[in-house]
Amino acid sequence: MKALVIAKREMAEQKLAWAAAGYVALAGLVVPWIRPMGDIRGILGPGLDLGFGVALSAVLGASMVPGDLQSGRMGFYFARPVAAGTVLLGRFLGAWLLAVGGGLVAALPQVLLAPRNTVALAVVTAVSAVVSVFVLLGAHVLGTMFRSRSAWILLDLAVLGAFGASMHLMIGRIAEGGAFLALPWFLGGAGLLVLAVLGGAAHLQVTLGGADLRAGHRVLSLCMAAGLGATALAGAGFTAWVRGGGPASLSTFRVVDAAPSGDWIALVGEGRFHRQAFLLDTATGAAVEAGTWGRFSPDGRRYVEFDLGASRVRSIDLGQAPARVLPPWSIALPGRRGVGELRALSRDGRIAVILCGDCLTVADVEARRVLHQSTGNKDLFAMRFVFPSETLLRAYGGDRDGSVAIRELDLATGAWTEPGRMPPGPRFPDASGRWVLVGSQGRYEVCEGRTGEILRRVPGEPMSPPRFLEDGGLAWLEEGPGGHRLRVLDPSGAEAWSRTLEGTAGMNAWLLPEPGSGRILVGLLEAEGAPGANRGRRGRILAADPSRGTVETVSAEATLPLGFRSRMPMGALAARLRVGNGGGLAVAGPDGSLRKVIPGARWASE
Repeated sequence: MKALVIAKREMAEQKLAWAAAGYVALAGLVVPWIRPMGDIRGILGPGLDLGFGVALSAVLGASMVPGDLQSGRMGFYFARPVAAGTVLLGRFLGAWLLAVGGGLVAALPQVLLAPRNTVALAVVTAVSAVVSVFVLLGAHVLGTMFRSRSAWILLDLAVLGAFGASMHLMIGRIAEGGAFLALPWFLGGAGLLVLAVLGGAAHLQVTLGGADLRAGHRVLSLCMAAGLGATALAGAGFTAWVRGGGPASLSTFRVVDAAPSGDWIALVGEGRFHRQAFLLDTATGAAVEAGTWGRFSPDGRRYVEFDLGASRVRSIDLGQAPARVLPPWSIALPGRRGVGELRALSRDGRIAVILCGDCLTVADVEARRVLHQSTGNKDLFAMRFVFPSETLLRAYGGDRDGSVAIRELDLATGAWTEPGRMPPGPRFPDASGRWVLVGSQGRYEVCEGRTGEILRRVPGEPMSPPRFLEDGGLAWLEEGPGGHRLRVLDPSGAEAWSRTLEGTAGMNAWLLPEPGSGRILVGLLEAEGAPGANRGRRGRILAADPSRGTVETVSAEATLPLGFRSRMPMGALAARLRVGNGGGLAVAGPDGSLRKVIPGARWASE
């Protein structure tokens, strides 16, 4: 009650502020006559309300209590049997009501002349009321600092500078990770904490410092340093929590790639307030934050990312424990950017092939050195690239003159040669570049990888491009009335083995060669729209062993985490991934047992 009495007295004494509000209101009536009313009247009322209220808050906050402390007038209040905190609350309450009320007075004529803007004015008044609290307390702190003329202002400036810099860094850190939904929570929480710090510091200033301005400034400075420091620590903790969540913090996830060799996978999902991407070691559970624009090296020991927007390449060494993330490397890309991608990696991932517009760049990402760069390649994105060795890059170019050029780049000398040509059509080279499969729609030919010489035609009508086996043989599936038929050719082209897979008719099927085992895994998925198809991902996995002539069921009820149409090189790890019925991701062991690597998260559709 005493605070209300003080507030009423404060409002009655500030006659000049009310007069200023009236003057601004009259001036607002004249402005529309200077410019057409339709241009400005819609925003004039709300603008006067917000502008005058905030400006008056700044003036009153900086002069009311600090000015009275400097002149000694605050002793009048402290001489009475009223607590110092009550005095401060009453004066601040009066100043705040004066600022909000003055803003309404300044805007009142505009509301009477344009009633349709009443709703906008109400919203602006609410905003002005909130902003005025911050401005009032902030102006009080600044007014105290500069009016006391004490050395404590050096601490104040250092604290404010450090706090502002830390807030800037934390906001940038959150935005950098794409967690824009976290910013309202961060800014709202920080605003409330800062408001509490300002109010608490002002209260302790008059409670402990009394009417002595310099003593109060000392208390204010120490409180501000402690309070803003605690706020910065809380903000840093929130930022680390938002950005630091690993795969276990994902609510949804999707596997986008798996290393051809080893235990690493790349996944993306919805994390804390934003989408996150990780590399996950399914054997140890170790995780590294990464982008989704990279690829694994063929040996599975390196992951390389290419960010077209920033023209940066980043390499992650997965062969170490823990994985080592190398600093990003900015690479110069001449000409127009256009579309760009990381197209190929050498076996160890050290050499990268980057396509950008019509520019071909071959770079050593470990040595941070461009080995080759050329422009004017119009059919660049139609090319396929392989590394026959660590010093040789082979490119299968686009169709031209009824054939496809085979070109080789010597990485040591930078010289291009053209050792051969091959028939036109889609090209599917094996990883080593020894052979190339050419053709489509059931008609395929095997060509020698360097010269393009046609070695043999693939018999039958494969459902999809055949897969090269480790020994140079071929395997593919053909459709049949009794189910899909698996056919295998040996390296000489002779048919080595074939078998009809019972109960597979009408199912989507893909070959998953299993490196090092001699087995061929067949992934079978129910067709889209089939009952219980689970969006086309539910099925089973068969393991065919041509050397033994057997076909075994590896998983009779597998929910696979990938549409096998993706560019992912299917290997032993990819075939062992499972999505649990209750969510999460698991890896199947040799005995069929499942080990969870991501608990609980839902599978996200493509």
